[in-house]
Parts: sequence; C-alpha cells; structure tokens
Amino acid sequence: MWGFTYRVVSDWLGLLPKQGLMKQAGFEVARQVLEFLLSQGLPLKSEWEDRIAQSWTGERITAKTAVVEGVIPVELVAAKFATSGKAFPQVTLIEMQPDKIRVVGLASEEYLISAS
Repeated sequence: MWGFTYRVVSDWLGLLPKQGLMKQAGFEVARQVLEFLLSQGLPLKSEWEDRIAQSWTGERITAKTAVVEGVIPVELVAAKFATSGKAFPQVTLIEMQPDKIRVVGLASEEYLISAS
C-alpha cells in the first residue's frame, strides 16, 4: 500500500508520529541510514547541512544533505532497511542508488546522502 490509503491505514493503526514530530521522525530515519553507511566503512565527507537539490518529483528544493566518500552499497542498505520495522511507517520513500540515497519524510521533507 502507498499513497493516501497507506497514510489512512497507518494513521488508523497508530503507526504515525504525532503531527509535530513528523519531520523529526523522517530525519531520524535519514540519520540511521547515514550511521549504517558509516558503520560499513564509508568515510563522512560532510555533515548534514541545507543545500539546493532536485526533489524526487523533479523540482528544486532545499534538502538536508550529508556526503560520504565512496560508493553506496545498495544491496546492504536495502537488506538493512527494506524490511518491515519500526522506522518505516515514519517515511514515505527511501530511494537507493550507488551515488545517493534519498529519504522523503511524511511531511514531504527530503534528506539526501550523496556519495562522491
């Protein structure tokens, strides 16, 4: 399930954070992904900071961005985060590619981990 139906069912089941905590919940998932990458040996090149990026819908936005050095191990990240767990009702999307990971929170805020 995704989209409106996902949100309605998640809200009904009590899986969503309270309205004021939605952005914090999305950032927490993005931080967990970054911490996982660091635990896999990718050096941190740049801490979280606001930067202009292209959103998953194609528009230019300001997104919190961190940068790691190397190639993102997509298979390991997917194995860690693509299963059902506590974190996933708290984000809308996790897009994984060897050069970036995009996390979109429930408030449509975006977090980007770039690899260089």
